[in-house]
Amino acid sequence: MKVVFTVKSKQIGIFFELVSTGIMVSAQIGISIKELLCNQLGIDSAYVDDRIQTVFLDGRAIDDVYNTLIEEGSVLALSGAMPGLAGAVFRKGGILSPMRSNFQPIPQNDEKSVSGGVVVLKMFNQVAADLGPAFLKNGIRVAGKTFRDFLDRKLQDLQKICESVIVDGKEYPLTDEMSVDFSSEDVWLSIKTI
Repeated sequence: MKVVFTVKSKQIGIFFELVSTGIMVSAQIGISIKELLCNQLGIDSAYVDDRIQTVFLDGRAIDDVYNTLIEEGSVLALSGAMPGLAGAVFRKGGILSPMRSNFQPIPQNDEKSVSGGVVVLKMFNQVAADLGPAFLKNGIRVAGKTFRDFLDRKLQDLQKICESVIVDGKEYPLTDEMSVDFSSEDVWLSIKTI
């Protein structure tokens, strides 16, 4: 199902919750995190090295984005610098990384077996603010239930800022009684800004 919201550009931040919850990304599996982010998703290499300070893969903090491989169904979470001791402990390559309770390196394969698959990508804080708008404008894939929950929570705010909502080519009013069943399939959401 394809959904297009039209909002004023300064109001796109309301949708950052969806990139924090997780978007499904079709990508090659068996490549490194760095290759996924730069070669598949088009994120600048310097941004990955300098601005993405914290990386979690399947709930484990990652220091080496060059050699840690993505698997089918992996959940990759990206964050800018986090404050305090926790931020220092989870920062990639940080001097306090040995303090992590899960400090066991993720096994890394020397032989890559590359294939197509899906990865869940989550972006937080400054990373969501920096990268979220481009992802949202290009389109993101989210679980229908996740999208429906988002609509239920944000409906009143969305009603104030949305110029239009188009679902599979048909314009709908954004109301409590919206007659579209979003929970039955994934939603391909894109945001047009004016």
